[in-house]
Amino acid sequence: MRFGRFSWTTHRLTALVVGGSLAVAGVITSWAPASAASPKVVETDLASVFCTSADNCWAVGHDTTDLGNLNRVLHWTGKKWLTVAVPSPAGAGKGDNSELAAVRCTSAFSCWAVGDYGGPSSVDFDQALHWNGKNWAVTTVPSPAGTGNGISTNSRA
Repeated sequence: MRFGRFSWTTHRLTALVVGGSLAVAGVITSWAPASAASPKVVETDLASVFCTSADNCWAVGHDTTDLGNLNRVLHWTGKKWLTVAVPSPAGAGKGDNSELAAVRCTSAFSCWAVGDYGGPSSVDFDQALHWNGKNWAVTTVPSPAGTGNGISTNSRA
């Protein structure tokens, strides 16, 4: 939602499990300056959470905007959730869609997030992002014959 020069964002997170124990449940909210050039976020969906410890967790999913979907990554520091800058391989134009479906980490300095992306008139392609301890970067992932993965992570069965 936008209120004047600020936007209010709500992230739904049902439960977060660390080593079999419930660590967090509820709604994450934050205020941020609104930019006229940025797409309007209508909804944020988080698809996966992974923790290497009680003070290092990653949640991934996507923001649904008035133009399309953008990758979304949140980081739990043990005290609060932070929004982390992450690339969206499809871009941010009308009909562009980048969605992360899962995240796993081998350490606090090495995480992988996977999902799919595509444009308004294209099939979906696989995407994989890697966290190196400082930032997220797109990595090359093969899509069979360059025709997309044929699997939609958006299906609601």
